[in-house]
Amino acid sequence: SELTTAASAYTGGDGLNLVGATESTATTYFGTLPTSGAKEYTLNFSEALMQLMQQYAGNHTLSIKATDVNGNPMSKILNVTVTKSQEPEPPVEDETPKATYTDEEGNDLFQTGIAFTTGGPYPTAQTISIKTPKGLKSMLVTIEAGNEGFQAAVEEMRFTNRELVGDTALEELLTGLGLAVSMPVANATSYDFPIGTFYSLMDIYGSTDSDKSHVFKIKVIDNNDQSIDVALSVTINPQTTKE
Repeated sequence: SELTTAASAYTGGDGLNLVGATESTATTYFGTLPTSGAKEYTLNFSEALMQLMQQYAGNHTLSIKATDVNGNPMSKILNVTVTKSQEPEPPVEDETPKATYTDEEGNDLFQTGIAFTTGGPYPTAQTISIKTPKGLKSMLVTIEAGNEGFQAAVEEMRFTNRELVGDTALEELLTGLGLAVSMPVANATSYDFPIGTFYSLMDIYGSTDSDKSHVFKIKVIDNNDQSIDVALSVTINPQTTKE
C-alpha cells in the first residue's frame, strides 16, 4: 500500500530502532524515545502518526519488538483499520406541494379558521401561499357556503371543484365585481391566492348561520401528480347592538 511504501522509505524496510534514534520524525510520531538500559518505557502514538495513517485507507500492522539487555525478546502486533469516511448525503429537498396561511403571530389559519364581524375589520392576513416546486398542474376550489345568500352566489359562480389554473372567465367576473384577482398559471412554482379579496364579497351576504362557516376547500396538484388538500373556515359574526 501507499503507507507501506512511505514507511519503508522511512525505516529502510527493516524496522526502526527507537533506542538511540536521532531522527526528528521519530519524535514526531512517537514522542519521547526510549533509552538503553531503561526498565520501563511507554510507547505513545502521537496525533501526527494517527493523522498519517488516516491518509491511507486499509488494514495497517504495527509490529513492536522489545529486547532486554539479556537478549530476551518480546513482540506485540497492533492492527489498525482505517476506513474511508463517507461523504454526508445532501439533504433531500421536500418538493411536494405546500399551502400555508398564517397570521402575524405565525398561527396556522387552516387550523384555527378565520372569524370577523360583519362590516369588518377584515383579517390582516390576505394571501394563501402556494408552493409547487415541480410546477403547478391544477388548483381546484370548492366553496361550501355558511348561509343561503352566499350559497346562491357560490352556485352561480360554479364553485364546486372549479379549476382556477388559467380560469380567465373567473378573473373577468371578479374584476367586474371590483375584485382584482389574478388566476394561477400552469407550471408556476408559486402562487399567492388572494383569499382576503373574498372577505368583502362574503360580507355582503351577512353573518354565517349559527354554528356554520363558509368553507374554502383547496386541492393543489403538481406536475408529478403530487397533491395537497387544505380547508379554510370563515365565520362571520353579526354585529352586536349596544344598549
